[in-house]
Amino acid sequence: MNRKSLIPLMALVVLSFAAVAIAKGGPGYGGAQGQGPAISPENQQKLQDIFEKYDAKMHPLREEKWRLNKELDALVRSGQADKETIHNLVEDLSKNRDKIYELHKKMSAEIEKETGLVFPMGKPDCGFGGPCGSSGHPPMGHGRNFKGPGGGCPGAQN
Repeated sequence: MNRKSLIPLMALVVLSFAAVAIAKGGPGYGGAQGQGPAISPENQQKLQDIFEKYDAKMHPLREEKWRLNKELDALVRSGQADKETIHNLVEDLSKNRDKIYELHKKMSAEIEKETGLVFPMGKPDCGFGGPCGSSGHPPMGHGRNFKGPGGGCPGAQN
């Protein structure tokens, strides 16, 4: 190709990419589409207060969950794991997750009562809108225990 035809061709390619980049809007791309209704300053303050109240209750439970996960991981990797010890740790983790989930349900109910906003429920151990939240998408890296869209999350449509 000669230089006269190469420059316009390159300009066309650059403009095509620019057009695609500008046209790509919506969440995650700098656009405001699909963000939902604006929240009034009064409701924002109520939400902040509710989040702080429940975070103080959930933080120790999350710390305990982290500790139990690390303990279980270390036990399994050591090769010294016995079935009863593993079972007890898994049972403790399940109880911990249930406590987090119950607090999350209470927080969601309080948010709806105080502000009229519906707070989505996610899997108890994946936080708010975590990898298996209410998006309906399966968790990344699902394996043997994959239970369909929602990954077996409470309230998910499987």
